[in-house]
Amino acid sequence: MKKSILFTFLALATCLWTGCNDDEELPAMSRTSLKSYGPTFCEVQSRLYLAGSSDIRRSGACWVMKSTKEYDEKALEFATVEDNVQEFPINNPDLYRMRIEGLQPDTVYYVRFFATNDKGTFYSYPVRVPTTKIYDDKVFVEMGKFMMGNAAGKLDEMPMHEVEFEHSFYISKNEITNTEYCEFLNKNEVGANATVNGDQWINLQDPACQLSHDGSEFVVKDGADKLPVVCVTWFGAQAFCEKNGGSLPTESEWEFAANSGLLKTGTAYAGSAIASEVAWFNESTLHQGGMKKANGLGIFDMSGNVAEWCNDWYSDKAYENAAEKNPQGPKSGNKKVVRGGAYNQAPVTITGRNAQQPTTASPYIGFRVVYKI
Repeated sequence: MKKSILFTFLALATCLWTGCNDDEELPAMSRTSLKSYGPTFCEVQSRLYLAGSSDIRRSGACWVMKSTKEYDEKALEFATVEDNVQEFPINNPDLYRMRIEGLQPDTVYYVRFFATNDKGTFYSYPVRVPTTKIYDDKVFVEMGKFMMGNAAGKLDEMPMHEVEFEHSFYISKNEITNTEYCEFLNKNEVGANATVNGDQWINLQDPACQLSHDGSEFVVKDGADKLPVVCVTWFGAQAFCEKNGGSLPTESEWEFAANSGLLKTGTAYAGSAIASEVAWFNESTLHQGGMKKANGLGIFDMSGNVAEWCNDWYSDKAYENAAEKNPQGPKSGNKKVVRGGAYNQAPVTITGRNAQQPTTASPYIGFRVVYKI
């Protein structure tokens, strides 16, 4: 009896291994996973476990746009090779990752891999892909790796080290303006002294400050609407960012964006090797944003005009023990990082580092916002 059961089991196992069922002769892949996405692209991944009983002659990914019908709101969509297709070579069992371009912004797609051999087509389980928006005032920065620091720079710019971002993000196209900051103060009903819970947000008493309080609300001084806001403390900058759903950039996010992200221009200044093409330096006055050339991503004034607050605490040895992935800087400190240099200075490269007390309200420091995805 035991021998009979054993022979039956071996026969079934052999049948399954050699493909008694036609489905077993198809290729087999894991469910599709989403690795990265942005306004017009996504990167998806799947593993080929079995190539099937014959060579794979066509493979890649297919996708459909999510249905707009209300009753399909939570339903999956299953694309086929009759829908949108991008071919990609999938042959031997391995992990495969592919990038799909040309998608529409702010749209939901369902994407899955396919592999076709002589027996038919196998489809992996689909993944939901929500492409992001394109904004007028924000620039998309795709996740990835870059070399941070400067081997020929100052001691606090060393050592050069690899940084990897596991998230994409948006960053303000321009430095935050007086108008934007004034609206923020009024919307949040901040008191006339611009101090909240003991933290001063902006120093209205500094002659360089372009905001004032008229007794009922904050107002922008004549002609200063589009100028970058200055005399803002780190606390005031971070409060603006948080109230708007973002944060100050980490030091690594700032440098990555200034260096044009994955474009990796490697220029000394944000968009050029020549400071005057992209930056206001050695000047006596502040300038409206966007008057110089943008960097490769379309971001303005990351070099010059006003220096910019970053989220990190400063340490001159921060790079020696920096985390490789998503670094956040030291856990504590006395000063916050300031990047980019200001209009009243000699040119400062995109790897140059500075720092100020978070309570500092300088006429030469402003900020921009990062929105993580």
